[in-house]
Amino acid sequence: MIIDHLVQPPCEWEGRWLPHCSFKTTRVVVEFSILRNGYLESTIVRESYEFAVYNEAAIKAVQEAAPFPPIPDAIFAERPQIVVRVPIEYEAPRRR
Repeated sequence: MIIDHLVQPPCEWEGRWLPHCSFKTTRVVVEFSILRNGYLESTIVRESYEFAVYNEAAIKAVQEAAPFPPIPDAIFAERPQIVVRVPIEYEAPRRR
């Protein structure tokens, strides 16, 4: 669900490639907590990349994927939410 909402940060503006911009191959780790009903309680970047636009895109993908399916009670026990850490991999597209 998260991958369906993940986009490479933009490297173009008004239809032109930005000269200082290039797509990067990198990894960002996002941690988020999910309530029993599948809604997000919080989202944070745990392992960031030097360019904030990649971190922001990873957070946005998690937020847009929510709400998630409800979580079975057996998984929760006494906890009010579960915490998930997800590595999000970016791969620079190959130009033709």
